[in-house]
Amino acid sequence: MIGESPASRTTLLRFDPNDGELLPLVIGPGLHGMVEHDGYLWVISYIDHLLVRVDPDTRETSRYPMPGKTGGITVADGSIWLDFFHPGLLARVDTSANLIEAGETLVDQVDTDHRLLCTGPDNFTGPIIILEPPQWIGPGSWSVIQAELSNQGSQVCAHGYLGGEPADQTPSDRATDLASALDGAGISGPLLVVTAGDGVHATRLFAEGRDDVVGILMVDPVPVGWDEFLTSVIVAAGEDPGGAPEGADLDATVSAGLGDFGATPLVVIGQDPDAVFLNDPFVDTYGDGAYAANQFWQDGLAFYAGLSTDSRTVVADGTGMHMVVWDRADLVVDEVLALLERIEG
Repeated sequence: MIGESPASRTTLLRFDPNDGELLPLVIGPGLHGMVEHDGYLWVISYIDHLLVRVDPDTRETSRYPMPGKTGGITVADGSIWLDFFHPGLLARVDTSANLIEAGETLVDQVDTDHRLLCTGPDNFTGPIIILEPPQWIGPGSWSVIQAELSNQGSQVCAHGYLGGEPADQTPSDRATDLASALDGAGISGPLLVVTAGDGVHATRLFAEGRDDVVGILMVDPVPVGWDEFLTSVIVAAGEDPGGAPEGADLDATVSAGLGDFGATPLVVIGQDPDAVFLNDPFVDTYGDGAYAANQFWQDGLAFYAGLSTDSRTVVADGTGMHMVVWDRADLVVDEVLALLERIEG
């Protein structure tokens, strides 16, 4: 039996029909499916992007990050099968393989609707890694990356909104929420901020005037004015722009008024243009608009890379729109570790 409890938790309840006793086990938020396999209960979380193994006798749990938002879980042909609604994927889980486990939880703090989840060793002395997700995906999108970095000895804190970011949330609100969450958890710098998608806007506002941000990594950062530009491309092709995802944009005037990062080490990871705007279906649909969209995006990457005198740009080959955090989690982890070496070396 799975029952919802306070904001950041879901409780798994074991019911004994003989005496009516309920034995609660608090695991995490967003649990919504469960199967029995190999003597264990396996539960999925669509918020934390976890596959959780529960020993029904000892109630011991093991948490395994998954590369996406799971929609369902079943057992077939002796294996666990998961379907992911983002990205669209059907996957077989080999439970005999060495699945990576989530790092030890240090902080799990919820303030109204935004959450800070920190994992890793509590005696870590280097820069703390902050993960800021895109607006529409949520903090769980970092689960594999957070686990990898935590298990390699770093303290990692993912920030985001449970159940999706409020529709009227602005980048300024989000930057304020991140600062408030860190203050509430007693977390201070130095900080290495990793941000993705339209989370880059909040990151720039968060970093403004702070001297404890010692490194920044941007994963597929959305250019300022992107939503308006993309809408114009869609309309020019005679299509209804209503289905296009709407992100949290940054006002161009606000962007122009922000300072740069000086010599703070910066890495910008871009999606593969051949897999996004320059792929045949997109070009066939939007024609010159496809090339214009790609140029707008590449100009955005160049703008972000120009915010630091110590920056580099990396292309995540073969990755689609906003898919780097799942398709190339290894690349993100490698670049974060390289940044740490530059900062500490």
